[in-house]
Amino acid sequence: MVVLASEFLRAWEHGRWGVVAKFTPPILRGSKSDGEAARSAKETFEGQRLSDWTIISVTYDQAITVEITVQAHLNGQLADLRFRLVFWTHDGEVGIPGQDEGSWSLAVWAPRTFLHVVA
Repeated sequence: MVVLASEFLRAWEHGRWGVVAKFTPPILRGSKSDGEAARSAKETFEGQRLSDWTIISVTYDQAITVEITVQAHLNGQLADLRFRLVFWTHDGEVGIPGQDEGSWSLAVWAPRTFLHVVA
């Protein structure tokens, strides 16, 4: 899970919006093309400049959800980030890893909901 979270964070940091788009929850991705999904990711995440991140913890709340805690610089300020990855089936339902076909995606597609600036 650290590798997957690192892939997302690295893509966000370097503006690789096509990779960030892979983490779009299926309910929001819908029938968007890869290009449309990448543009949506750019619109959503580009205003939040991420750098110097370190994963602090990975906690499996349930078999289907993982909470990732990260310390990073966001727009030049030290910030704690906390977000969840959920295992989704290809038809947009929550699935069980190892039992269902699917992939891990963000639970919420809005960086402002998982960012807290440290004093």
